[in-house]
Amino acid sequence: MNESLARDPDYLVPLTLKGEILRRYGRLQEVVETMRHALEIAPDDISSLNVMAQTLRTLSSYEELSKISARLVELTPESLFAWDSYACALRGLGRFDEATIAIEHVLELDPTNVRYMMIKADNLYRLGRYREAVSASESALRLDEEYPPARRIHEKAMRAMYQQKRKKK
Repeated sequence: MNESLARDPDYLVPLTLKGEILRRYGRLQEVVETMRHALEIAPDDISSLNVMAQTLRTLSSYEELSKISARLVELTPESLFAWDSYACALRGLGRFDEATIAIEHVLELDPTNVRYMMIKADNLYRLGRYREAVSASESALRLDEEYPPARRIHEKAMRAMYQQKRKKK
């Protein structure tokens, strides 16, 4: 691979493979540099975008992840990974309205995933939409009644909803 890149540093296949190998070895900054180069050559290369998104998620680099995953969503609208990465980036940036829309797409692709349903409930809770958060957390609990994060968000949303009602009176 390195010999191939020495002959042609812009050869996309070994660049992407190098990024994937570096990622598996935990050399994440090198992956970012390698994938940036790959994406300069081919900005819409799905493999390079996927490796970059995985790496940026690990690094919690949400601003850049939001751009990379938005592009992935455009190119692969049926990709669970693309939508999940986009929702993760938006949550990391505190953009919960947009993250809620993205998680809806995730749930269309994987409607029985309790974790995604709980993330939806948490987004709604953070937006102060407590009644909707209760409903989403109840849906998560129907999928897995023992899932602790769904129980916690359900309890928090119920408390907040009733406190909100008391303040209105």
